[in-house]
Amino acid sequence: MKYLTIMFFGLALGACGDDDGKSGGDVQISPAGFERVAAARFNPSGSRLAMVGENDGVYSLLNTDDSGGDVQVLAPDGLDYLSAVAWTADGATVYYSGDDGILRVPADGSGTPKLVVDDFAVMQIDLSPDGKTLAYSTNGGVSIRLADVSAFVDTALQSDTTATSGSGPRFSPNGQRVVYVSGENFKLSDAAFMNESDGPTGADYLANSAWIDDKTIIYLGDDKIRTWSDDGSVKALRDAFAGMDLDFNGATSRYIYGTNGSSSLTIADY
Repeated sequence: MKYLTIMFFGLALGACGDDDGKSGGDVQISPAGFERVAAARFNPSGSRLAMVGENDGVYSLLNTDDSGGDVQVLAPDGLDYLSAVAWTADGATVYYSGDDGILRVPADGSGTPKLVVDDFAVMQIDLSPDGKTLAYSTNGGVSIRLADVSAFVDTALQSDTTATSGSGPRFSPNGQRVVYVSGENFKLSDAAFMNESDGPTGADYLANSAWIDDKTIIYLGDDKIRTWSDDGSVKALRDAFAGMDLDFNGATSRYIYGTNGSSSLTIADY
């Protein structure tokens, strides 16, 4: 069994341009006071970013503006190199994976984190648009797990539902479908994981995806960023050597991604 190891060190790798050699409009995200950042997600409006920041071996949950400024530290510690984040649909709360499982915290910094799901080595989380279901995978694991967070009050939940084999689940904007990685392929399913179908190929250990709309995904695989639609059409957007942590924001038509070993993130226009 191969365990995922993400490099948070090394020389920064410059983002490659798209297929036409264009890179105009790209924004590099590197919040002041942090050596490296990763796993960024846009809030629903695209005006803020939640991400993991690392400084001197300590991992923190950050909320910044979409240029990497106005840095708010939502959780100063308790995260690690596997940590991932997800926003609620109203942009008021950030979920994140940490040392103890999956926690949530007010996005404005007004509260303290609460443990919602008790699990080990959680990574690649996503929250359904209705805010009721967390889907996630774990490091070294081969399954996607579901947790009904609508049942959370004060006591952390234990996920007892294994949905399917795979990793990196992402809900569609309408919440009716999920895309995820299974081996060297991307798979699509209904939200109940009852009807699964094949998506694009070319997934690797850094691969992940996001939704552009309910019929189109944007995905990282084979060192490229592409889109794939339900009719099977594929469009290459740009080279992205060792790319990871891809996210898309429909309100601003932009995407963000990192590079394994790099200290910063890249925002690009779609």
